[in-house]
Amino acid sequence: MLKTFITVLTQELRLYFRRRMDILNAVLFFMLTVILFPIGVGPQAELLHDLGYGVIWVAAIFASMFGVARLFEPDFEDGTLNLYQTLPVSLEIIVLAKIIANWLAYCIPVVVISPVAGLMFGLAPGEWGMLMLTLLLATPVFVMIGAIGAALSLGAKKGRIMLSLLVMPFYIPVLIFGVNTSRIYINDLGGDTVPSLMILCGLLLFSIPLSAWVSGFIIRED
Repeated sequence: MLKTFITVLTQELRLYFRRRMDILNAVLFFMLTVILFPIGVGPQAELLHDLGYGVIWVAAIFASMFGVARLFEPDFEDGTLNLYQTLPVSLEIIVLAKIIANWLAYCIPVVVISPVAGLMFGLAPGEWGMLMLTLLLATPVFVMIGAIGAALSLGAKKGRIMLSLLVMPFYIPVLIFGVNTSRIYINDLGGDTVPSLMILCGLLLFSIPLSAWVSGFIIRED
């Protein structure tokens, strides 16, 4: 089982590397969003500082959807998903490997460059760490929620539009706790960030088995 997981994970990462322009597009979208927002708002340092982490979070959500939209679609079109179901290994293990590979390919670059985005909004170096930590906890949840939507929209002619409609409401709780943690820490409101971080960790741990099981079930039914 572990060998199959590592094999699928490695194979998926190789495929993503071959399509690295798609990853670059997601990163460019993220950076263009955080670059254009300050231009639109104007040189108001205090306002940009207060709104910056929220803008970065929203940009990260949309950047993560670049990869989620094609998480299962290529394998569905060429019949690989049907082949996976014939293997003597749980389909959920394969689905989880694909989800993790997608997160590593599309979300980790966004997390890594988030300090650059924070710099554009006047965030201090000490604040970058909290921003990266919360994004590191939340972006896997975004991909896992998106994986369920991607499985539901398999074969749909307008799958990407449907995917956005399906998953966006479920991103809201993660967005609320993530932004709230960043807001308390960055604005130094005197609150404790530990409860929000624990909730993000709980959402992550809850999403791991749920997304794999639900996505696998949907794929079998298709």
